[in-house]
Amino acid sequence: MTTENIDSSNPLPLYFQVYQSLLERIQRGEFPPGSFLPPERRLTEDYGVSRITIIKALDELAREQYIKRQQGRGTIVTDPTERTSTEEVQKQRRSIAFICHVLDHPYLFQILMGIARTAARQQYNLQVISSYDTGNEEVRHIKEAIARNVDGIIIFPHQGYHNESLYRELQQQHFPLVMVDRYYPQIDTDCVIFDDEIAGYELAKQLLQRGRRRIAVISYFEVEATSVNHRLSGYRRALQQWGLPYHDDLIWLDVYPSFHRSDELSQDTSARERLRKYVARYKPDALLTLNDDVLERVIYDLLILRDTSLSVSAAEQKPTRPSLNWMGEIATFSHKPPAPYTPYHTLSAIHSGEMLGAEATRLVIARINHTLGEERQVIKVPMNVVTSETLGSTRTAELSVLPESV
Repeated sequence: MTTENIDSSNPLPLYFQVYQSLLERIQRGEFPPGSFLPPERRLTEDYGVSRITIIKALDELAREQYIKRQQGRGTIVTDPTERTSTEEVQKQRRSIAFICHVLDHPYLFQILMGIARTAARQQYNLQVISSYDTGNEEVRHIKEAIARNVDGIIIFPHQGYHNESLYRELQQQHFPLVMVDRYYPQIDTDCVIFDDEIAGYELAKQLLQRGRRRIAVISYFEVEATSVNHRLSGYRRALQQWGLPYHDDLIWLDVYPSFHRSDELSQDTSARERLRKYVARYKPDALLTLNDDVLERVIYDLLILRDTSLSVSAAEQKPTRPSLNWMGEIATFSHKPPAPYTPYHTLSAIHSGEMLGAEATRLVIARINHTLGEERQVIKVPMNVVTSETLGSTRTAELSVLPESV
């Protein structure tokens, strides 16, 4: 066997190519039932890959019962009568569920991709369930997933936070459950979150270093989320270190009380008018928006308020309404890098939803396999602070330890 059988340009992993090659050799009779496969060292030389790659390929063959290892003897090819069909192997695989109230948001789709890829690598089936923005549906879907015998659940909790009793019950039953992005602070469930407090501190600190002193915070409707609370805590800590007061009139939680999709923004004139009044009254020199959706909404509204010719409603075209030419900077928390050219945006705390999903999957599988102690696991994923002027350079707020038990 030569390395010509392994194609380094093939997008399939090397271990899978080795697995396919060995399986073909077994099926065509080169290694008949009862015979031994070559030793791992020989296979490493034949295929020109690492020993770890060979072991992963053999693990796959063993999982499908084409081979079995005998201590001190080697790897034996099994008889076809000993093998379980592929369909039966699928049935034996464990499964996890991901439950989320919406799945069409890019950030939540990133989390799903992290979960799906990690589950596949760990040989777990994945059920994906959306509760369609309804808290009651979340309870029903959790109970149905458990009834379908899933081994663990990853949950992006509904913003209503009305299901505490169910989560307490699952915790008492020691059911493997991991909350992702946000959690119920009154329940000691496992969770995987971003290090929101440090990122909030870092963004506010950099704005302060740039001479900004009146930094207004704009949230969306999910003001009860733990991620919002932690980001505000970081912002407040930065102000305290600079000897600046924490002004309630610079915490704007009611500008955007409901979510609007991009094709609905033009009609929401009341929120735009609230923003205009707040900016004119409190005169911030910087804005800290708490997620991508708020950022896009704020920039959209500020551009309309700055240039009255862009007004999209008759009410906004009244000649008595003055334009608002705000000239400050904006920092935000984002699942994507900032655009290189934007009229306001300066700083972003970049967070990877895929990384969050992957960590949550590893944690719930560890719970399923009983490889962790009884203590609660809180995994904090760091963010990178990136400026729109210099996208090539990043500052990383990697100040937490993974995982952190509390």
